[in-house]
Amino acid sequence: MGVQIQGDTGNVIATKGTYSGDVSIGGTLTYEDVTNIDSVGLITARQGIKIGTGVGVAASISVDGNAEFAGIVTASTSVSTSVKVGGGVTISESGIEASGIGITVANINGGAVSGRRNMIINGDQRIAQRGTTAALVATNAAYRCVDRFKTDIDGSGGGNFFHGQTGAGSSITADVPTGQGFTHSSKITVNASVSQPSGTENRHQFYTMFEKQDVAHLEWGTSAAKTCTLSFWVKSSVAGTYILWFKFYGATSYHYYTNYTIDSANTWEKKVITLTGHTSGGNVSGTVTDQGFLIEWNLGTSSGNETGTLNEWTTSGDIRAASGTVYLPENAGATWYITGVQFEVGSQATAFEHRSFGEELALCQRYYFKTSGYTKYGAMYNSSHSMISLDLPVTMRTDPSTATATFGGGGTVSTNYSTKYYFQQYITGDVSTFASDIKMSAEL
Repeated sequence: MGVQIQGDTGNVIATKGTYSGDVSIGGTLTYEDVTNIDSVGLITARQGIKIGTGVGVAASISVDGNAEFAGIVTASTSVSTSVKVGGGVTISESGIEASGIGITVANINGGAVSGRRNMIINGDQRIAQRGTTAALVATNAAYRCVDRFKTDIDGSGGGNFFHGQTGAGSSITADVPTGQGFTHSSKITVNASVSQPSGTENRHQFYTMFEKQDVAHLEWGTSAAKTCTLSFWVKSSVAGTYILWFKFYGATSYHYYTNYTIDSANTWEKKVITLTGHTSGGNVSGTVTDQGFLIEWNLGTSSGNETGTLNEWTTSGDIRAASGTVYLPENAGATWYITGVQFEVGSQATAFEHRSFGEELALCQRYYFKTSGYTKYGAMYNSSHSMISLDLPVTMRTDPSTATATFGGGGTVSTNYSTKYYFQQYITGDVSTFASDIKMSAEL
């Protein structure tokens, strides 16, 4: 039997049928025991589509474009300008907005969700225990002004420059990028200008260093080497390409030379450099408080160094620079500013991590400590001698290489007992000695 029409009910019973024209059904079309519905063309459902015994039980698609799914939706590719999750979360091109309790994730930018991200100490250039007045930089490496940032000039005949701090409490008016929350910056000013020398010996340096124990987690020198990102704000009176140098003091030391470009003179610009550590040579080892990593902003080098491949790790210590790199010292009175320095694990530069002044100062005091406006009186040691002792606010990196003070009241410093935990000096010939302007250095 092909087709049977029941006269009493009007039902049509058919095991098979082919229709070349339209088929109109005024009621409900119900498919029983049908595995698939195969359509070559478009299926139009004017009142929507229901899957399951009711709306929301399995899935439903309404005519207004809304869809409800009771189970898991799996898609290899999905494109949407906005996705809502319940009533509290909206995911769109501009970000994720959560009005509920918050967002729970395993990590952000490949690193810790909370806690300190910035590995740089004093990246906002606020702390200057040695003084804020611009100090002359010559051919000896030293910390002269802003804490944790060292200056030096290698080679002879390269002129010199000043390093000062701008901002509140400084003799130099604040010069910082607008709207970023910074109050201070480091300022480099060319003092004695000279033409760029030939050869390879000269370079003008502004750099910061890390202890080995503070970079071991980067796993550089191993197959697990992490990707990291350096970001900073910079401004100069001379636009052009500048040198940036990374050095990792692993079992084998590796160097990475790259550059950044200041596009417009006298304009604050944010620069971002991302790099993945080298995967051979071994991680840091040995004394954990020794230097393990260096980042240097080179302000100019000899023309003979404008060669070599950039953006690669190498064991060669030769300086590498792009052709035509800026040699700032050949510009009389030229200036270069920097602030907002951040180095973090991950491939993206996140917003600068502003820490409290007290926290930043304590981090700096691990390397350098100085009293200001404070007098420490000695205690009688015996009938004719005294001892001056002062516990330090933080443990220094190592026992200090220098521990000095201005003494009053007479007597002679006989023995310096100072350690990384305290300042202590034995005074002979006086029992009423006092000390001020105490200075201790345990710098890298």
